[in-house]
Amino acid sequence: MRNTLKFETLQELTIALESYSRLLCEIPNHFTVLDEYLHGLAVDEFCGAFKKLQMIISEIYDDLVKDPQTVGLVKADKKTGELKTQMQHNISCIKKSLYVIGHFSTLKSDALVIPMDELMDAYMTYYFNYSVALADTIKKHDNDKQLKFFKTKYVRAVFGLYEKFGFEIKGLDGTYENFSNITISYPGMPSIITVIKAFAMPRICKIGFGFDFTKLNYRVFSHASTAKLPIADLYTFQLLSADDKAFLLRLDEALADAGVSRNEHQHEGYSTYVYGNVRFRVTQNDENKLYPTVPLIVGKTPEQVRRKTPKIEKYIESLPEKYIGAVGICKGCQGSKTTECWRRFAVNAKDKNYFICNNAWWGFPAELDAIPHIVGAYKI
Repeated sequence: MRNTLKFETLQELTIALESYSRLLCEIPNHFTVLDEYLHGLAVDEFCGAFKKLQMIISEIYDDLVKDPQTVGLVKADKKTGELKTQMQHNISCIKKSLYVIGHFSTLKSDALVIPMDELMDAYMTYYFNYSVALADTIKKHDNDKQLKFFKTKYVRAVFGLYEKFGFEIKGLDGTYENFSNITISYPGMPSIITVIKAFAMPRICKIGFGFDFTKLNYRVFSHASTAKLPIADLYTFQLLSADDKAFLLRLDEALADAGVSRNEHQHEGYSTYVYGNVRFRVTQNDENKLYPTVPLIVGKTPEQVRRKTPKIEKYIESLPEKYIGAVGICKGCQGSKTTECWRRFAVNAKDKNYFICNNAWWGFPAELDAIPHIVGAYKI
C-alpha cells in the first residue's frame, strides 16, 4: 500500500484524499505521555485532546473530498468550465501547515504564536516535499515570493478550513504586507493547542512526516522528543501482518547484533525500512509483500574485485539451495557486453560459474530462516 500524494484525475484525487485521511491510528482512551509533552496538562486531558485533534483533521479532509477547490486542488477551466486537477498543489497542505504551526510557534497560554515570515518560509520549504523526510534547512524567501505563494497556494483558505472546524486565527486581517504574527487558538477545547505544540516536538515526526505525524501516531509520546522510535512503535509497522512483524523484529535484532543500525525513517511506501549506509533495505511491493534486498559492494578496480571474490564464493557455497535465487547475477545489460565492465565478474561456487553484477541487489524472501543469510550477505 502506497502513501502517494500524487494525482492526475479527479477520481485519483478523491482516492488520494480519502486514503490520506483514512488508516489513521486507532487512538486508545489512555496512552503513555512523557512529562516533556504535557506542558501542564494531565495525561487523561492530553489523551482526550489528541483524539479530538485527529477527529478534526479527519473532518477537514472529509470536507476537502466534497470541495477540493477550497485549497486549489481542483480548478475550473477558463474556457469550458470543466473541473480539472491542479497537480502542482499538495493534498498534505493541511497537515504540513499544522506541523509548521506547532514546530515553529511559541506556546503562550492557550494559543500558538508564530511570526508570519517564519511560518511562510517553513511552509514554502515543506510544501513541495513529496519525500518522507522533511528538509533540514529552511529556505528564506523575500516578501514578494511569500505573497505570491500565499495567493497561489491558497494559504488563507487553508487557515479558513481550520476556522471552519473550530480554530480561531488572528493576524490575517488586512493585506499581506501588514501581517506580522499569527495567533492560533481553539476556544472549544484549549488543550488541543498544547497537543499540537507537543506533537510537532518529536524528531521522528519531522523525519517520518508522511507516516507518524500525518497518521497521528500516539506512540511517539512514550519516547523522548530526541529519540529514534523503536521499530515496533512505527505507524507503518502496525499495518503489517503478524508474520511480517515477526520477521522485521527478528531481522532488526540480527542486524543490530551485527553492528548495523536502522536509519531513522522509511522510504518509498508504508512499510519500507532502511538500515545503515543504505546498504540494506526491506521494501513492500505492489502485492504488499516484504522484499529484503542487499547490494553487493565489491569495488571499482580489478584488484578490489579479486580481494572480494573468495568471500563471495564462500558465501554462495554456504547458501541453502532455496536461497540461491537471491544471488545478484549479471542480467546482461549494455555495459556487460563491453570488455571493460567493472561491474561484471565471475565466481565459482557449488561447481558452477556465476557472473555476478556489482550493481545488483540480492533479494531474499521475508522469512525467518533467511535472516542469517541476509546478514551474511550484508557482511560480505
